[in-house]
Amino acid sequence: MMKIVHMGGVPAAVGPIVAFQRAQGHSVIAHLPRSLGVLEGDPTGTPAVTKLLEEEPDLIHLHQLGGLVEPISPWGALQAAGVKLVLELGSPVLPEELDLASAHAQLLGSFSRILSSAPELASKLNRPKNFQWSAPGLPLESIPRIEPYQPEIHKVKVLHFALPGFEADTATIAASVEALKAKGLKFLFATVASDELPDIATLCLRLSECDLLIESTSQASFGLAGAYALACGKTVLGGNRSASRALWTQLETCPVMDVSAENLTQKLEAVLREPKSMRDLGKRGRAYAENYLDIRRTGALLYQSI
Repeated sequence: MMKIVHMGGVPAAVGPIVAFQRAQGHSVIAHLPRSLGVLEGDPTGTPAVTKLLEEEPDLIHLHQLGGLVEPISPWGALQAAGVKLVLELGSPVLPEELDLASAHAQLLGSFSRILSSAPELASKLNRPKNFQWSAPGLPLESIPRIEPYQPEIHKVKVLHFALPGFEADTATIAASVEALKAKGLKFLFATVASDELPDIATLCLRLSECDLLIESTSQASFGLAGAYALACGKTVLGGNRSASRALWTQLETCPVMDVSAENLTQKLEAVLREPKSMRDLGKRGRAYAENYLDIRRTGALLYQSI
């Protein structure tokens, strides 16, 4: 059994991991943020290595802290103390995050693991033993299986969760929606800010009210909201680039529709004009979540190779 410390991230992502690890008998401490990237009691969001070491952990897992993470030099103390480090980065990865991840891999070697879905990060590191694809772990047993869209009952309802740092994507999505409505397509559209999603129950409630979710187009792979949407049996459009599919076999059968800023309008129109396709996509999404995103599977594999 290990003593594990989690830093940062959001409750909907970190909570299922913490619950799973505690159920396995591990001692788990979670320092969750007040908001994305801002840790409780620390306005800068920068974790103090020395303070973490006082808790005598076996492993520290940093979630989505990105550019807010402390410079590399203090982390050498982890190796000296025999503490393993897992650094989880989202997508797209900022240039400074690429450098940070590379420095961690070189400094800590077998003591570190980098989790991400970004192909540019895997290419930068060129160290498969230090790098693995990350998938959101979902408490699938508690996520309701929702009947896929039935076009004869109501208009298509399209949803987008606006994330901090992805404002350009949100603007692109809004522009595509307006362009399609100007062409006469009839559908409903809503944008929900991330701070309006305080917990998993609220996230799933919002997803239950929609038929199709559009994620940020610049991501290399689907995000947390997309994962929950798949589990709920919804159609998902989002960043899921072919470069990621080529790297990670887990994405080969992923039913998320690849979109970019350039082709979003065209692909969204295609789905809206053939809404019955969402039935098949919804069923495939739930099956994908059961095969690859269940926390009982992802949690067991999380630290297997470190």
